[in-house]
Amino acid sequence: MKIMRLGAGFLAAASVAVVTACGPASSATVPNQAAAAAADGKTLASVTVVGHGSAFAKPDTARLSIGVTVHRGTVVDSMNAASALQSKVLAAVQGAGVAQQDIVTDSIYVSEHWEFGSKNGYDASQSANIAVRDLSKVSAVVSAATHVATDSSDIGGITFSRDETASLLPAIRQSAMASAKSAADAWAGLNKCTVGGVTSISEVISNDTATVQQHNTAGQGGAGGSGGGVPVEPGRAQIQLDVQVSYAMAC
Repeated sequence: MKIMRLGAGFLAAASVAVVTACGPASSATVPNQAAAAAADGKTLASVTVVGHGSAFAKPDTARLSIGVTVHRGTVVDSMNAASALQSKVLAAVQGAGVAQQDIVTDSIYVSEHWEFGSKNGYDASQSANIAVRDLSKVSAVVSAATHVATDSSDIGGITFSRDETASLLPAIRQSAMASAKSAADAWAGLNKCTVGGVTSISEVISNDTATVQQHNTAGQGGAGGSGGGVPVEPGRAQIQLDVQVSYAMAC
């Protein structure tokens, strides 16, 4: 099954169809349509298809990993140093506009440090996933972290997403339903049938809202990159949704 996308232009396609013959029409299944099919001497069948809808939208959230790595002679010293430095980094990140609930520790690590075949102390690292919900502050957040940690900074890959999708889904659903109906009509034509009403609908959206994929697009305007600091280009996010729809058919 696929997932629908929302954006600058709506795209629609349909695939995956299951045609099921339900035997002679019966008033026990879809009463009105069954009765109509029986009156015409036809068999009531059903077809299940998947409709796709999509759209592009401006991202509203940036996520990145921010951490530190330090080297000391013992495990305890290295861990204590990493903890102290990461605490300062996270305080700076909050000072740059990140809410505390948008900071999640994702890694605490210590390992032996080897040079030329000999152990030389320990490396300790800590990192946290940071969600920046005001894209104009992304550059400031990165700069704040690196200013504190300097050469001990670990900045991971950044991704952009569209977390607010409620306002976009109605149009995506409409596009997906049109896609599903087009596919149902095609299958009905191949089987010399007539499409009836909808008997069931099942929506497929990942993450309880939508699947968001990042497409970096140069030249769409920076988010906090002007006037110095780290240049940031959010590109655009693509929201996708699938709807599985079953239709009655008279054949």
